[in-house]
Amino acid sequence: MTAAITNQNSPVRSIPLPKSKLLLVADSPERLKQMKTGISLNGFEITAVCSVDELRSACKSNHDLAVIDVEAMQLKPMLSALRTSASHKTIMALVETSRLSEDQGLAGVLPTFRAMPCNQTQMTELMNLFREDRQRVGDRKPVLL
Repeated sequence: MTAAITNQNSPVRSIPLPKSKLLLVADSPERLKQMKTGISLNGFEITAVCSVDELRSACKSNHDLAVIDVEAMQLKPMLSALRTSASHKTIMALVETSRLSEDQGLAGVLPTFRAMPCNQTQMTELMNLFREDRQRVGDRKPVLL
């Protein structure tokens, strides 16, 4: 049995969590700029990359969420680079699908790499839910000072 570590006289305070770390992946600087203006980035610390090499380098740091917007021929190499990183094997990966719907060669790629297909609106909603859930759960963890 464990004893409670706080009593009525102990100061208990919530310490805010650091911002969630968001990895934005696109195939051009223009697409990155569009992604940044199209989604709400408040509450996120952002790393943005435009190539597989940049993605591999970025994956040396930890991230909480990945958002990917690339053309069909770059999707599999990008997802492979993401998932081969030990710290990125299980993070949520959202893939913007507006440029992928015509390519039949991508059958099974998203499930294989545990990536969630979504449009821009769904992506924004999922990112907001991710951030709100982290804040709701994380901010309520008391810390004894």
